Amino acid sequence: MEPPSAHPPMCVPWQGLLLAASLLTIWNFPATATPTAESVPPAVLEGQSVLLLAHNLPDNLLAYHWYKGKRSIDKDLIIMYEIKSQETKQGKLYSGKETLYPNGSLMLQNVTLKQSGIYHLNIHSADNQKSVFVEVFVYPLLSKPTIRSNRTTAVEGRDTVELTCDPLFRKTTYLWHLNGKKLRVDDRIALSRDNATLTLLRVSRHFRGRYECEAKNPLGAFHSDPFTLDVFYGPDTPEIFPPHKYFEEGRSMWLSCQAVSHPKAHYSWNVNGEPWNARQELSIHQVSISNNGLYTCLVNNAATGRNNSKVKEVIIVEKLPKPHIQVKNETVLEHHFVDLTCISENTGVSIWWTFNNQKLKATDRMTFSWNNRRLTIDPVTKEDAGAYQCEVSNPLNTRLSDPVKLAVLYQPSKSPLLSPTIVASLVAEVLAGLAILGGLAYFVFFKKLDNPESHEGVHRQERKNWKRAKRKRRKSKK
Repeated sequence: MEPPSAHPPMCVPWQGLLLAASLLTIWNFPATATPTAESVPPAVLEGQSVLLLAHNLPDNLLAYHWYKGKRSIDKDLIIMYEIKSQETKQGKLYSGKETLYPNGSLMLQNVTLKQSGIYHLNIHSADNQKSVFVEVFVYPLLSKPTIRSNRTTAVEGRDTVELTCDPLFRKTTYLWHLNGKKLRVDDRIALSRDNATLTLLRVSRHFRGRYECEAKNPLGAFHSDPFTLDVFYGPDTPEIFPPHKYFEEGRSMWLSCQAVSHPKAHYSWNVNGEPWNARQELSIHQVSISNNGLYTCLVNNAATGRNNSKVKEVIIVEKLPKPHIQVKNETVLEHHFVDLTCISENTGVSIWWTFNNQKLKATDRMTFSWNNRRLTIDPVTKEDAGAYQCEVSNPLNTRLSDPVKLAVLYQPSKSPLLSPTIVASLVAEVLAGLAILGGLAYFVFFKKLDNPESHEGVHRQERKNWKRAKRKRRKSKK
């Protein structure tokens, strides 16, 4: 029997060119090279052809056999050829789609996934017998997958969702994406062995979004259209705003209740156990003390069938007018005492005292009454003179009185007694000064006596005095 033609009718042009090039290469190889086999191409899609290309067959070749698998047994034989008799024998695995070439290469046409695996070429020569192995990779022709699910909506913490990527391909890797990112597997996510089925156990709100599955193999990849899963959750424990509980008498009060929920929750209010309204917000114009109490926000999600609530205590505080300081006398004597009283219209307020804008603390001389309304200074010192103010506050506001300026009258301090040494020094200085003055007077007096004009003037004055005395005597005789 003649060996099959080197150009089988089912070969496409590129395969014929590849085969021709391979054959030329083989016959030019040195006979001493080691025989090998390779798959051309390395991987192929289902329905295509693959060439198991033999290299470096010996010159003294007697026969060659192709088997599927690693063993040289009859049940795994595909085809064989004997050189001497030019006889071709087909084995049990021959399907009619295999073509054997004179150089020992084997063409597999219209391959299926079952034809993936190890093939081996058993070579008989005059010297010995050898086997070479080659692996064939056949992958399915992929198409765009779709996602099939047991539900499109789920309730958080209650429902389980199963997503399947269809159709199921063999030898295919499946990947899952959520909202455009690769899905991270945790203890609430289970994947089938082939990753084609994704199970969300007791879904959470984080599973809500757009899912995509990707089917891929070395020869192709396809993404499904997005599948949207809606997860109902909540309502969580609501929050009431504003967070503080104190409101001023006479002003408007506004409360808002907010709860995380999907879909949006239904809201209502109870005040001191009585229904108030069925809205998310509550407002009261010009609150009074009668509005004190417990305000409860009730939330309900019909889709999840769950309820929740939050209680807020509301305390209405009185308006805080400006206080003033009462004192009997703003001028006090040192070493006496003084009482200053902070007058406020409100009860239950906190009171502090300041002196020259600095907060006062109790000392041995400064004491406060049990509610800080009265400040007593005993005894008063001149350092206590200055501006006093009282400050009143409630949980909402703080008010400061006008300052009261306290004046302190005190005696000037006496000069200290001089020591004997200092007194003696002062006396000595005074006596020295007197001595100098006396010396100057003496000098001036005798200087005038030495001047003739001065002597004549003295004599004239003496004559005038004598004549004046004489006239007085005459008058007295008459």
